[in-house]
Amino acid sequence: MAWKLGRDSFHKMIVWFADGNMRTRYSIDWRHSLSKQRDPQIGFNRYYKKIHEWGEKAETIEIYVNIYGTKNGALVEKYSKGIKQQ
Repeated sequence: MAWKLGRDSFHKMIVWFADGNMRTRYSIDWRHSLSKQRDPQIGFNRYYKKIHEWGEKAETIEIYVNIYGTKNGALVEKYSKGIKQQ
């Protein structure tokens, strides 16, 4: 069975851009869709690449533990203009 984005993601990242747009991205914690296991570090490495790419275009970035289907989840990391706050 293949992994499903959102449902099988360990974390979600919410990004507020300087131009007023907002985007939610779920972590991809597996190497390919038929991988036997998930690794949260794979997802974080992909997040770090996006944070570096967006830099100052992103006003605030927050990464939460993903509890799919709810708005609950503990804050893991927070960035302001590409700089880690916590």
